[in-house]
Amino acid sequence: MIAAQERNIGHNPSGQPRRPASEAGWHTGNKNRFSRNSMFEIGLDTVHIAEARKRAEDAGRKNPIFSDYTNARGKPLLMLHLLNLVDKDKDNESVISLAPALSVSFPNSDDVRTVEYVVNPVWLKQFEENQYDSPNEEDDYDLEL
Repeated sequence: MIAAQERNIGHNPSGQPRRPASEAGWHTGNKNRFSRNSMFEIGLDTVHIAEARKRAEDAGRKNPIFSDYTNARGKPLLMLHLLNLVDKDKDNESVISLAPALSVSFPNSDDVRTVEYVVNPVWLKQFEENQYDSPNEEDDYDLEL
């Protein structure tokens, strides 16, 4: 079971609630993120949590931030969220319920490698032909956008 998190929709500089540009648009809030640093601790064992705390301490921070946890994990992290967006300036008036959202975090890496791929001519031809689908062939193509 996933419990929805309540978040303030936020307001633009003119004081109006932030709304999507179109009905199918994206909602934005006051902050550029909605995952708290502590959420990135989820799934880590005590050894990795201690490593994240050490990273924060070495950087002069009292508490770890998301990158400390992700770098201690050593793997990318994808978190899925459900948000109830409300307007806090209007007595928590509901703007949208159960909006899907995600957080993605990648660890730092100095490991840069070039990888060569060998493919056969049939696969290459199929790849090149399918690279640019016609709008009529796409299931999700919307003429109105």
